[in-house]
Amino acid sequence: MTLNLIIQRAGSNLNGKRKGQEMKEDIENVSISIVIPTHNRHDLLMNLLDSIRKFAIKQLKEIIIVDDSTDQDEINFGIDVKVIHVKLKDRVFISKAKNIGWKLASSRLVFFIDDDNRIDKDTLYGTLKIFGESDNIGAAMPSVLYQRNRNLVWVYATPFSRNRWGHELIGRNMQRNPLLEGKMYDVDALPNASLIPLEVLKKTAGFDENLKINSSGTITMRIKKLGMRAVATSGAFIYHDVALPGEFGLWAEHGISDPQRVREEIVDWFTYMKSVHAGEKYFMIRALYHSTAFLLPNILSYVVIGNRNRRILLWNVASGLTDVLRQKSHARS
Repeated sequence: MTLNLIIQRAGSNLNGKRKGQEMKEDIENVSISIVIPTHNRHDLLMNLLDSIRKFAIKQLKEIIIVDDSTDQDEINFGIDVKVIHVKLKDRVFISKAKNIGWKLASSRLVFFIDDDNRIDKDTLYGTLKIFGESDNIGAAMPSVLYQRNRNLVWVYATPFSRNRWGHELIGRNMQRNPLLEGKMYDVDALPNASLIPLEVLKKTAGFDENLKINSSGTITMRIKKLGMRAVATSGAFIYHDVALPGEFGLWAEHGISDPQRVREEIVDWFTYMKSVHAGEKYFMIRALYHSTAFLLPNILSYVVIGNRNRRILLWNVASGLTDVLRQKSHARS
């Protein structure tokens, strides 16, 4: 029995040509909901919505904005697409916001995108058509370029690195390379944006809310346990509106503007790595060692350019590490 990820089919005996034709027809007729989690980044959100307004495709049915900002301004979208603006009183962070969003979706496919990105004319359809190339794809992400220099790659794809203590960031900070584009890559994380069938979200229970910020790696693991693939396509792109490489504090940018997420991201990384390296000896020692690759540059950035948030940023680093070590202590007892 084969799961067609746009419509479910059982025991199809179609030949390849007919099956491909039906998949194409499915893609033309399927509906898409866009889910956008957002927190205190109204200007970036409006830039994203403006790009969606310009480059909407016929399959787009609705946009669901899950907003836990302190100031929740009204949003006027301007085209004939349903907009659901979920205004939350309390901070829920990204993973729960995504789950709230997809559970409201009425389409068969859900496109998740972070609010600090933009799309172009090929983003949505270019990602959608990947589902017509294979019937066992559980998620697809577009490759990511820098918004401030669209010839520079943020990442083409994110498979695990060889030792699985992080991800291989294919193309990171390189000029665009035609030899790496127009390809499909298997991946182990889905940063920034992803297109996932609603049925797959139901089967996997969506995003792991124990990882409040960064849960795309765990949903990728869940998808693969179902026997499906998670892929990136470098035939479609989004544009990440962050500092360019070479600017001091590049990796600390999100934390400096939102100190509350610093603690959560540290806990997320250790929790995720523990699931990846389940049962391995000396996990905590090895995890602490590998975490220095991002912790030390971020701590330096918080000290140098954290300004009025410097103290709370450093406190949240300490709080995150303390929580991780306490979890280890509780596991022993």
